[in-house]
Amino acid sequence: MLVFDKNAQVLEYLHSLELGNIEFKLCELNDYGPDHRLVVFNSSDREKVQFHKDYIYICYSDDNSEVYFNDHIKLGLSSNKKLSRSERALLTSLCLLEGELLEFNHNLITLNQNFEKAQKKMTEELKRVKRIYLSHTYRRFENIKGVSFFSKFVAGRSNGGEFFDAQKIGNKVIFFMSHTNSYLYSSIILELFDSIKNLREVNEEILKHKVLSLYDSLGVETLGDEENQILIGMMNLSTLEVKSYSLGSFQVYLDDRPKNWLPEMRNVTRDQILHSYIEFKIHRNQRMLITSPGFQTSWQDFGEKKNISDFLDVNIECQDILDEYFFVLRKNKNDDFLNVDSSAVYLEVDENVMLEI
Repeated sequence: MLVFDKNAQVLEYLHSLELGNIEFKLCELNDYGPDHRLVVFNSSDREKVQFHKDYIYICYSDDNSEVYFNDHIKLGLSSNKKLSRSERALLTSLCLLEGELLEFNHNLITLNQNFEKAQKKMTEELKRVKRIYLSHTYRRFENIKGVSFFSKFVAGRSNGGEFFDAQKIGNKVIFFMSHTNSYLYSSIILELFDSIKNLREVNEEILKHKVLSLYDSLGVETLGDEENQILIGMMNLSTLEVKSYSLGSFQVYLDDRPKNWLPEMRNVTRDQILHSYIEFKIHRNQRMLITSPGFQTSWQDFGEKKNISDFLDVNIECQDILDEYFFVLRKNKNDDFLNVDSSAVYLEVDENVMLEI
């Protein structure tokens, strides 16, 4: 407890009460500490005390004068008067409460310090993961039989994050984009895609099996909610047929369809997953833009109220369009990080690509 005591009389009296393991902290008047809430002062100093509502006060009298009381003072002590049983019980209770408060504050400070350390470590780890991911995310994928992928990504401050990857398997290109709020979910999705990349061939049945197994591995009730969203598909390089599952709020734009035509599939149960299956065909000299849920969120916040489709122009290079999208976002956010991970991918088919007839 805090003790205001010039002549050691208050402290000497408190020690004589043998209250147990109580910490007494000598202070100047009104030098209120951040931890203590129990204050003992000499009655002769009462005019100098500034009473605060958040503190409990005990007044001590070392002469024959009456102990001073007001609305803030819970107990009076006197060197000329023996404590009654009820007064000792009250004083003991106040001291115990003070001790519990000190312990609570100490634990709270320790917890806060540990939290700050963990938060700092997590932020550093997030930055490290982002750097590794960015170092392995090419702005332009290798041209695969006349089909090119352009991608752009900006990291966000949220947990989990977004990932995009593509891989040629046989005469098909398989690709995926994910958005999660958990590093665990991201890890499971990445493991799934790695298992697909190790296959020698991939087809519609394998794709369906992998999506269902992803649901089982995540151990969730639904896919396509805020916690885990995934777009996974494959393109036949001989026919340019695309078959995919879209679980979440991904968007797809074709240069001859300036509006998003990909239906939003949210909170999808295992039995409903097959309803998220979509197949379509793209053509020579055609482009397809895929934007992530995080990109949509960032665009709503910082996209200057412009439509995503306003930037689609066949006379401008795909990478330049992606650069313009993210220039707008970064300009208005004015930060190294967006609020959430944001990804956009452009797929472009060469006008001279060889197709099966």
